[in-house]
Amino acid sequence: MILFLLPLVVFFVYTGPFFDIVGVGKSNDALKEMSSIPVQQITRAFWAHPEKFSDGDREELSKFFEESESMVEFYPAQPGISDDRKRRLKVDYLKDHLFDFAGFYFKTGAKSLGDYIEAAMFTNMGYYYPSKKYNDSRNYHPLIETEASISDDTQKNVMQNLGTSSKPILKTYNNFLISFAGSLKNRDEAIMWQYVDIIKVVLGPGTYFVLTAFAIALAVVKKNKKIVLPIGLIVGLYITLLLSPVVLFRYVFPIVLCAPLLLALIFQGDNQSHKNKK
Repeated sequence: MILFLLPLVVFFVYTGPFFDIVGVGKSNDALKEMSSIPVQQITRAFWAHPEKFSDGDREELSKFFEESESMVEFYPAQPGISDDRKRRLKVDYLKDHLFDFAGFYFKTGAKSLGDYIEAAMFTNMGYYYPSKKYNDSRNYHPLIETEASISDDTQKNVMQNLGTSSKPILKTYNNFLISFAGSLKNRDEAIMWQYVDIIKVVLGPGTYFVLTAFAIALAVVKKNKKIVLPIGLIVGLYITLLLSPVVLFRYVFPIVLCAPLLLALIFQGDNQSHKNKK
């Protein structure tokens, strides 16, 4: 238990009191990230069923979002990522009118609850659906990011600047990065992994949702209270993923690293029950 709780304590101390002492400021991006799913839900409701909303509702929408009309129109192009919606969020206004935004959010949801559910499920589908196909243009980002959102020349210059060390081993490594990034520019080649079943299972985020769900079910059936805490931490991480702006492999990677632990808990719990019977 100490091994599980200690990292959490260190994290909260580091990001809380320590950040305050050294003067690390808090960015407005945090509030935008926290609003990823709500802004998806609101936008989908206004796009899917505009007849349910009055001019007053649209005027209220424009108070919280820049260019709200174009935001709603653009939604069907990229419904799997909230970046376009959250970047339009008027953070300063939102901070001063949090309760107004909450009221607007619940009022909109009451008029179009189905759209709220669909928006949330579509945004994070890859996290719980193992058979999701990639890459999906509606998510904009590829699942495994192999390209930067900058020009090839700029990306190459950045990498070369990182390799200015006089040590040959660093230059060799830097040249490898340049060639590797270039070899993955073709997106069709970059997603070939999903046609190899065993690799698809390992790299598919939905696989780990199923594994976690199985571990939870086993803990309940076996009444094994010892594994509830470690599984609970993974469940907590999954909750943050389900509230994230888009499905990316780097987001789910911590859970991928926990997969051996989950498997160990599953088989250890099963072996322990056999020992107790004996």
